Amino acid sequence: MSLPPEGFPALCIVGSAGRMGAMLARRFALAGYPVSGLEAAPEEGGPERTARVLARSRLVLLCVPVFSLEEVLGVIAPHLGREHILLDITSVKTLPLRWMEAAFPGRVVGAHPLFGPAPEPEEMRVALVRGGRAEAEACREAELLFQRIGCATFWTTAQLHDLGVGLAQSLNFTASAAFFCALARHRDLELFLTPSLRRHLEAARKHLTVDRDMFCAFTAVNPEYPGLLKQYSSILEDAAAGGLERIAAEAALWCEAVP
Repeated sequence: MSLPPEGFPALCIVGSAGRMGAMLARRFALAGYPVSGLEAAPEEGGPERTARVLARSRLVLLCVPVFSLEEVLGVIAPHLGREHILLDITSVKTLPLRWMEAAFPGRVVGAHPLFGPAPEPEEMRVALVRGGRAEAEACREAELLFQRIGCATFWTTAQLHDLGVGLAQSLNFTASAAFFCALARHRDLELFLTPSLRRHLEAARKHLTVDRDMFCAFTAVNPEYPGLLKQYSSILEDAAAGGLERIAAEAALWCEAVP
């Protein structure tokens, strides 16, 4: 498949009606990519339209929830060929890469935009993971796809990605859920909520309401999460045994060191 005259490969976004898919579609189109879209639901448009859209695309970006990824792969994979590069944007990488490479014998690159559907420019970082059959050309096209819309990209491994996201997102979500669950069981003490606690609540509210199902889904398939949760539980046990001051001092050193 030849590239369009402007040199940008044609792109299909699967899940283009979702919040992330729609936002990325607009940005890629403004950057010059020929963009087409498919809905995440397998029945939308029928197999004929799916085949037509994918036939004129080179890059195929899956912007679908992790819990529907395997189902969507079953629909689109029969229409993919050697000319395609398949990417995803799920918040976990080990299992999704395994699923994509099992469904599609071609080139696969995992991507994770570390931002939501309304990012500030300085927030637009993307983690990239090279699939086992992705050669240098495919990796460069994947990297340019995000760099051309202003993203800073970095390469990592699936394991390191899932460890980092397990800490930054899944464990953070778990800690917030547990903390506010404890508050929910003492509704008679809401008069004691401090301004700093209310700021904590506002920061966590969207994760615990709008995005709750998403966080629970990608946390459930992160192979690094159980070990992180075990480590976190041991820290809480240490605090309960009288080690809170030492734990707080270690945390303070980290907070001071992070830019």
